[in-house]
Amino acid sequence: MIYGRFVRNLNFPKNVLPTLVSFRRPDHNFLTKPFTKMKKILYYLAASLLFANLFISTGCTDDPIIDPVKDAPLLLLGSSSEVADGGTFTVEQSNATTLSFTLIASVGTDPLNTLKIAGISDLNDLTVTGNASGIGSNTVLLSGADRSGFTWDVVYTLDNTIGDKTISFEVADEGGLVDGISFTVSVIPDPGTPIDMTLTGVLFNQAGPAGKGTLDLDEGKSAGVTTTGDTTPDQAEIRDMGLDCTIPAPGFNWRRQIGAFNGTELRKVDLTQVENFTFDNVDIVEDIQNAFDTGITFAAGEAKNCVSGANTAVQHVSSVLAVNDLLVVKKGTKYYLIRVDEVNETGTDNNDTYVFSIKHGSL
Repeated sequence: MIYGRFVRNLNFPKNVLPTLVSFRRPDHNFLTKPFTKMKKILYYLAASLLFANLFISTGCTDDPIIDPVKDAPLLLLGSSSEVADGGTFTVEQSNATTLSFTLIASVGTDPLNTLKIAGISDLNDLTVTGNASGIGSNTVLLSGADRSGFTWDVVYTLDNTIGDKTISFEVADEGGLVDGISFTVSVIPDPGTPIDMTLTGVLFNQAGPAGKGTLDLDEGKSAGVTTTGDTTPDQAEIRDMGLDCTIPAPGFNWRRQIGAFNGTELRKVDLTQVENFTFDNVDIVEDIQNAFDTGITFAAGEAKNCVSGANTAVQHVSSVLAVNDLLVVKKGTKYYLIRVDEVNETGTDNNDTYVFSIKHGSL
């Protein structure tokens, strides 16, 4: 409102009385009120649409389609099988001939389709009874009655190579569901033939005491080349080679060599051919046989009588012996392992000796 003091300064026409003029503050809300009402309407409309959409989406769509759960096939080993699922069939090499087991397959929802075989390279090693489908490959396409389940009696001809082999069978149905079994075939070395005896024997210089120049490896007893000692000469397997007649006596003229006797064969153990081979480790005859078969052969030689000058032919004359040398002797089906424990040489007489540890056994 404009008060009187402002009016005095205004010039009004005659006959017009000055009046107080009242001015009100403008109401600006008249511009926004319509929009506020419109905003509320829009809020109500949006909420209504959201509610309607929720109602339609939850109340008007079809339920999702869920596939039915299918039963898988089942593959088992029969109770009469010589091996269990997940187990190991252990067999010694000499007895590794055949393995018998029964495969039992049961159908699930869908018909059986295939049988996969793994671990058997030669399918001719499998003989199957009750098989209508035939085995032409490592994946057998099942046919006929086998598609509804089967019971196969199987005989597997084993490979007798030492080691482990995993065999598995897996059956699958037309829906792709599978089940399987597996087992291990373990071929182990034969336990071997136990050693008959372990003993100690002493062999004398053949030019030394009478009746002492040969040795019976079975009993550790001495005999002469032609004379009886603790046993008779025909029982001996090895002999000493006597003196080197080119070295004057007395002196160190003992040859320190031995030879085969009475038709035996003498060799030296070749440690490069036998793994972890020691005298103490040997407990079966087959180990001695293997050491003999791979051993170092000796040539024939002669033993000379320094008194008479007579020479005697000897088969398989050893090299000069030293402590810890290992020798093998074969006589028929009997094998002997010898370790040289002592070589005792004298320079004043012929009472030189070897001390041997001996193991032997027959095959």
